Amino acid sequence: MTTPTMLFVLGNPEPQRQFTRHNVAWLLADALRTGPYTTHGTHQTAPSAEGLIVRPLTGMNTCGAALTDALALHGPHRLVVIYDDLDLPLSTTSGDRHSAPTPRWRQKGSSGGHNGVKSVINHLGTSVFTRLKLPIGAPPVDDTLSKAERVTHHVLGPFRPDEHPHVAALIANAALALRAPPAISTAGTPCCSA
Repeated sequence: MTTPTMLFVLGNPEPQRQFTRHNVAWLLADALRTGPYTTHGTHQTAPSAEGLIVRPLTGMNTCGAALTDALALHGPHRLVVIYDDLDLPLSTTSGDRHSAPTPRWRQKGSSGGHNGVKSVINHLGTSVFTRLKLPIGAPPVDDTLSKAERVTHHVLGPFRPDEHPHVAALIANAALALRAPPAISTAGTPCCSA
């Protein structure tokens, strides 16, 4: 019997954060789900053809606790953590053409400064788990703000109207990527192995 897949989608539960760059994984989850969300304390679940979708209700920076709760409650799963990455461009231009944003798979690595990923690493006790990184692009340069302030304003801000077609393409590309994933590693994560 094959171990089912858990899609842990990082995001913030507050309604005002629903359409922000930091919640792009939740936008993907909404596009994938085939049924309603069910609340289980620290997280919500919904069915999808790609696996069990899990959305943390703890907030981005403490989402690792929701992940360990979900794994304890729902049993062993092959884990895919899905989140926004500001180091990947939302769109690139070559001449007059824009290329579609491409999600990026990783099997291990650091948090890259992402507090949600840092929380997942801390709660799992390992940085070896499958990730699908969704490009949101870098914050614009603004000399009136510190780098940390620029990042915060960027990830907690909504997508601009001119970015909406790129976001739609990103969601479509991420859904395709999840339908044909690489081998999903569970090495180093005893709570997640079959």
